[in-house]
Amino acid sequence: MKKVKVSDKHEFLTDKKMDYYLVNNKKEKFDIEKIEMSSLHIIHDNKPYQVDLSAYDLSEGKMVIIVNGKKYNVIVADENETLYRKIGSIKKDIPGETFLKAPMPGMIVEVKVVEGQVVEKDDTLIVLKAMKMENVLKSPISGTINKIMVVENQKIEKDTALIQF
Repeated sequence: MKKVKVSDKHEFLTDKKMDYYLVNNKKEKFDIEKIEMSSLHIIHDNKPYQVDLSAYDLSEGKMVIIVNGKKYNVIVADENETLYRKIGSIKKDIPGETFLKAPMPGMIVEVKVVEGQVVEKDDTLIVLKAMKMENVLKSPISGTINKIMVVENQKIEKDTALIQF
């Protein structure tokens, strides 16, 4: 079950079943065709919808979608994603050392911090381009940047260590 919040106005509980969706416990049928990596064509109740993903922030589960030319801010979360957001993509590989790791493969577009910089929780650290979208990676903790392990335009894989605190 996922909780979807649209433009701070509407909230829905959704669950995908075999050939339909439950939306607020009501059975709904959608005909969905993937056009590109970030573009869908959806038919619901005989009405067509062109849906394009404009931006996505994995750390917050936030996205900006454009539906038939109109922009919406959306937050999607299930229990696992809520837990992920609480802990972030922070990993401890060696006792006493904490790393920010890549949540997905992609390319480093911009590193917004420098070694030795003190950051607060939720400060923007890195912009990662993946699936034609720019994802903002934020600091999961308050602390000092000990080492930056990537450079701009570097291709990385999922779980690549990006920053050591």
